[in-house]
Amino acid sequence: MRAAQAQGGRDQPGRDNDALQAETTPVAPHASARAEHPASDRGHGERSDRGGYGGERGFGRGSQPTIARDSEADLDEAPAEAGVAWGTDDGAPAPEIKLAPDLPSDAPADDPDPVSWPLATGPGAQLGSDVANVVGVRFVPAGRITWCDAGDGDFAPGERVMVDSERGPRLAWIATVPQRKATRDRGLRRVMRRANDNDLRGERSGESDAQQALRVAKDKAADLKLPLKVFRVERSPGKVLVYYTSDERLDLRDFVRDVAGATGARVELRQLGVRDEAKVVGGIGSCGLTLCCTTWLPDFVPVSIKMAKDQGLVLSPTKVSGQCGRLKCCLVYEQAGYAELRKGLPKLGKRVIGARGEGRVVEVDVLRQRVRVSYGAGDTEVVPASEVKPLFPSGNQPQQRDPDDGPDDPEPEENA
Repeated sequence: MRAAQAQGGRDQPGRDNDALQAETTPVAPHASARAEHPASDRGHGERSDRGGYGGERGFGRGSQPTIARDSEADLDEAPAEAGVAWGTDDGAPAPEIKLAPDLPSDAPADDPDPVSWPLATGPGAQLGSDVANVVGVRFVPAGRITWCDAGDGDFAPGERVMVDSERGPRLAWIATVPQRKATRDRGLRRVMRRANDNDLRGERSGESDAQQALRVAKDKAADLKLPLKVFRVERSPGKVLVYYTSDERLDLRDFVRDVAGATGARVELRQLGVRDEAKVVGGIGSCGLTLCCTTWLPDFVPVSIKMAKDQGLVLSPTKVSGQCGRLKCCLVYEQAGYAELRKGLPKLGKRVIGARGEGRVVEVDVLRQRVRVSYGAGDTEVVPASEVKPLFPSGNQPQQRDPDDGPDDPEPEENA
């Protein structure tokens, strides 16, 4: 190191300064810290041009380089970034850090499709993904959304289109706006074109044929005295799709033979649950509006009786059951809100301390954040939940005494 050589030159009084300058070779600093400390151009262990480590002379395998330490102040001073005062002891607040927005990188100028470049070729692209113009369609009103490839078409929600489905070309409604996305599903169905007058006229004639086939299927089921309910029939060229519900496992070979003979088409059976039946048939709920599953609810979610208990509803089948006979789907809508509001409220039967003393919680109003505290027979009071405190906080519950253990006998006093 140059600093080591300079220190060695000062230790040897017989050496000439000109000779020392001839042996050393100036090295250009490569950082701002080098500009502040020109005496330490090469750090410890840095390889020199002549193959050695340390200064220009180099060191052998067993030799140790000399480290120059001009003063202890130089060791304490760390190279700081220019313009940023990090690690100062003056008590000033730290400088504000501004983060740049994480925007997708720009596409090259010669890219033919700059819109999809971040999805297919950009830094965030996934290996094996294809970019497609994805659009959501529904084959029945309020049905499940099926994702299809719209190609180069631009469709608006509510438009009627022809889709190449598993059953052949089918009419569908556009449910979502087309959007270019990266997808790994290479089996996306394709939107063929917009529906024309001939397609809509064929749909109306197909509905009349489906109504006739539905009447035939119901009559055949009644003739065979089968415990099933046929509620929907879809008619396509050369095929009839029959939807039914049943609580039992049945042998329907005679039913299929009779319906096929009456309609002259191949018959397929689909067994659905009672909730799907209510979705297809439709109706009016207890709220006075059309059923949610018929108008806008695409999928069914699990509903439990615990949701009705959390919301304080009367556990009566006529109150919590829908048209399908199962729990109402609308119990799920407010469950998250009730669960959030219930946090911190005492539970029913808990002993609390109120303004009038010790009592027991007999009623909880989640929406108003109030509780009813009973202090005795016929003595109750409604107070805000924030004004009562638990008698036994969590983790400090009283220990139950073993009934077999009697009271501790007092020790006999010694006679004086």
